[in-house]
Amino acid sequence: MHIEQYQTADWYRPGKHQLESLSVIHSDGFISKGVRLSVADSKNTVIYYGGSPFRDGENEVDILGQFAFLGLNVITFKNRGIDSHGTWPSIEQLKQDAEEVFEYSRKKYKNEFLIVHGTAMSSFLVADIAKEQQLNVNAVVIEGAVTTVQELVAVKNRFPWLPKDWLPSSWAAESWLGDAVKPTVKMPKALHGLDNYQLLTAFDGPVLLLAAEDDDLVPVELPQNLYDALPGIKKSLTVVPNADENDLLLHDDSLAAYTMFVRKYGWDD
Repeated sequence: MHIEQYQTADWYRPGKHQLESLSVIHSDGFISKGVRLSVADSKNTVIYYGGSPFRDGENEVDILGQFAFLGLNVITFKNRGIDSHGTWPSIEQLKQDAEEVFEYSRKKYKNEFLIVHGTAMSSFLVADIAKEQQLNVNAVVIEGAVTTVQELVAVKNRFPWLPKDWLPSSWAAESWLGDAVKPTVKMPKALHGLDNYQLLTAFDGPVLLLAAEDDDLVPVELPQNLYDALPGIKKSLTVVPNADENDLLLHDDSLAAYTMFVRKYGWDD
């Protein structure tokens, strides 16, 4: 990832912000490229899991700018995408990559409060990390939290933004692009096992759920269902009016909720 695109952004302040290129060599030899934005005197760091294959259109320059505005350090990596054979990575590959990115970040920034932040389908990656790395994850934030793929299909009757490699070949291309999926078709095993009720309820740390009122991909009722299922009191849900899945983090209500969350649970600068 080229840091120049962030250095030329309107929000970037050389005296306050520092950028660092990062790389992680995964267990199969694949190298993930990333960037860290450091804000002067901040001890609170977001590991942001977004981008391909879940949010291709996302502008991560603007996203990093929002975290900089909040006074939070942020780490983000580009997910592995389509390989030379035209095949998408498997769910298991992405889960392994996400955990190895977290382990790298935890080791490198051991004296910081680490928040793992997921969006929609990457919420499963984040929730899995929170379950498996309980002693190392300080907090979780999820935008547009999916509960299970089964519930998403029951509500939306479709599989938004999922690579067709993850779906049975019997499903037409228009199905994975968003048209109705026949309820009689058997759910792929890899998708059937994605369950944030099971994963996130095993985490006893603080959790913030952000939901867009006009989200066309993940309806508000799913984050609400997950919030209701979470045990304990270290949880909050903010539904942002007039926001959709593309601009949730750009709204003042989201920033206010994030600020309150970090002030309550994060480390003082």
